[in-house]
Amino acid sequence: MMDEAGSKPETRGSEMNKNTVREIMIEMRKHLQANTTEGVNAVIQFHLVGETCEDWRAILRGKQCVVEPGTVENPDASFTAEAQDFIRMMNGQMEEVGWSFMQGKIIVSGDMSVLWKILAQSRAS
Repeated sequence: MMDEAGSKPETRGSEMNKNTVREIMIEMRKHLQANTTEGVNAVIQFHLVGETCEDWRAILRGKQCVVEPGTVENPDASFTAEAQDFIRMMNGQMEEVGWSFMQGKIIVSGDMSVLWKILAQSRAS
């Protein structure tokens, strides 16, 4: 399938890559709502910087999941990265995630286990 410019969009498996933080976060919300988050009680803050700074929060309480723009005080985990690195990571285009973490390009604080679980589930969508 061609886009309006006549180019073939990049794909990962059967899914089209998401090009914006907003698209990724909406997809994350859909995926987490469709899949069980029962037993997960966490508030996660995403702070994405670069040309456009965006703050998003994911609130998981039992079977309920809210992913929306905004900030929250005292999250259980927080994730900070360049927006473009986050987009590449979520689209499976960043092979050096561990290296980026060690270099401080990706900063995680709080309960890393719940954060990585949510990100891994969302990338699988």
